[in-house]
Amino acid sequence: MERGSRMEHIDYFQIDEIARESQLDLTIARRLLDEARQEFKDDEMMAELHAIRAIKRIAVIQQQKGM
Repeated sequence: MERGSRMEHIDYFQIDEIARESQLDLTIARRLLDEARQEFKDDEMMAELHAIRAIKRIAVIQQQKGM
């Protein structure tokens, strides 16, 4: 499916809410999502899943460091 033929930025998951729950700055979460979208240009769901995984991993690291 060509990028122009699909809806832009379909939200399968609530990335902002997941970032808030993980106590991660929303700007960082959105940057992670933008990077994932570049990697998975034709698969929005996969991009969001990768962003969520990165958000949760960063949250774990921050907790371990006591941030």
